[in-house]
Amino acid sequence: MPLIKRYLQKKDALGEPDLVVFDKKQSFRNGDNNFSNPITIFEFKRPKRENYKEEDDPILQIGNYLDKIRDGKYEMPEGLEQIKANDNTPVYAYVICDLTSKIHGFAKKHQLTLSPDQEGYFGFHNGYKMYVEIISFKKLLSDATLRNKIFFKKLQIE
Repeated sequence: MPLIKRYLQKKDALGEPDLVVFDKKQSFRNGDNNFSNPITIFEFKRPKRENYKEEDDPILQIGNYLDKIRDGKYEMPEGLEQIKANDNTPVYAYVICDLTSKIHGFAKKHQLTLSPDQEGYFGFHNGYKMYVEIISFKKLLSDATLRNKIFFKKLQIE
């Protein structure tokens, strides 16, 4: 049974992460199930969402998902072994959302640094031992547009 199906079957009060990249050679891990291979977790929040409660803190949500991965609650896609991850496994967490006052509060609570363009936050979360980045939808779109501009120009579809 593929990992994603196992993941969806193990739903609990927290649900599951929106996207976890950890096991394929084409992704951020090198294909082997080693403790040193990075894990990247993405959490997307609905655009224009304003009504966050304390338990909706996306950084805590990602941290809880990470704890479950480190506790060995999930297997590799082949189902032959648990995902190898511990406190020394590099972890990158990305929250994609609109920067509301509540999101600013969550970032401040977790001692993240406001980005120079003020369209996000970044920092290292010592408690979960993971690098965290909060990126606004506006920044995500503008960065993607800028990054792909030359590609579209070469294709003459700009």
